[in-house]
Amino acid sequence: MLDCVLSSKASVQTFNISGSTLVRIYSCTDLVKVESMPKTLKTVDFSYCSALREIKGLPDLAGLEQLDISGCEEVEELPSLQTLKSLKSLKASKCYKLKSINGLADLSRLQRLYVRDCHEIRELPGVENCRSLEALDARDCPKLQWADGVIDQLRQHLETCLVGYYDDGH
Repeated sequence: MLDCVLSSKASVQTFNISGSTLVRIYSCTDLVKVESMPKTLKTVDFSYCSALREIKGLPDLAGLEQLDISGCEEVEELPSLQTLKSLKSLKASKCYKLKSINGLADLSRLQRLYVRDCHEIRELPGVENCRSLEALDARDCPKLQWADGVIDQLRQHLETCLVGYYDDGH
């Protein structure tokens, strides 16, 4: 198992990872792109890598259970997640430029979805089909649009459903 922690002082622009089940690269401000990842990964944590724009190879991680890209401010899109059948937790809060997360409808094991403070996210297509979903935090996403009845449908089976936009005038 590789548990790689890089500080903000690390000088990394492209990072290739091999032979691990867990990768954690926290707050690495120089990480821009991840080229490939081993198919054995169960946990991927690139939280607060503020310059990260592109994560290739996600669709190849069929056994991935946890993905955390919170605070990756430059990520605009993710590859479709439809092949991540084992994914249980997706944390993408404070990805200010993220516009959509595709492939949610196929994530039957997804239990937690956090997209709070994603200012550009417009939709979460298929989230209503995530039958294992227990917690959804989509607060402070001012452009997020919900299809008719989706929020009511989600609240019927979620333990925690936090949605809406709060603007205090600041």
